[in-house]
Amino acid sequence: MINKLLEKLNIKNVLDLNTEEKKTLSNWQEVFNKGEITIKELKEYLESQISIITDQLLVYRNSKEKDNYLKARLLNYRMILTFLESPEKKREYLNKYIDNLK
Repeated sequence: MINKLLEKLNIKNVLDLNTEEKKTLSNWQEVFNKGEITIKELKEYLESQISIITDQLLVYRNSKEKDNYLKARLLNYRMILTFLESPEKKREYLNKYIDNLK
């Protein structure tokens, strides 16, 4: 896709670009090369958001509206995280159960 862009802009060689253009081209290349978001990355994002929101709820004096908004976001993120972790938790429970059988 980047080659198509270079062709459309009539750029023969990447070395002809200035520093800022090379940086932009590099950023665009990363976008094209990046795969889809993994479950692990999504879990990490949710955990970071949960931590940020929890800090905001504990530290700042919020209006009632903001407090309710933060609590709703926190609940949503926790529910999504629980949903994503449920197969893993079920496997752990089943493994423990099987290990404890005599």
